[in-house]
Amino acid sequence: MAEPRDFTPYQQRVIRRYYQNQDQLREQSLADLVSDLYLATTDKKRDALWKRARTLMEGLGVPAETIERVAAARDAKALAELSTQTFRRDRREEWRDDARDSRSG
Repeated sequence: MAEPRDFTPYQQRVIRRYYQNQDQLREQSLADLVSDLYLATTDKKRDALWKRARTLMEGLGVPAETIERVAAARDAKALAELSTQTFRRDRREEWRDDARDSRSG
């Protein structure tokens, strides 16, 4: 069995910040994906991009009926409009937990 890794305090902060900003990373990926959809030349590429778009929307907490509507219609314009919305949730509780973990560890 693999031994747990001991990260330096600096590495722990970098890892924590990465996960705190995960929603922003997904939002940016979704916006980038819209331009990729417009530039896609083959159906195979479009299929892969729509599959990724569905995964990103699920990760952002978009309601299932909205995901189905946009993905079933394969409407890049609707996806572009959706990507301009912000999906950030209130992270204060998570940050308090992180601060508590850093003090106890």
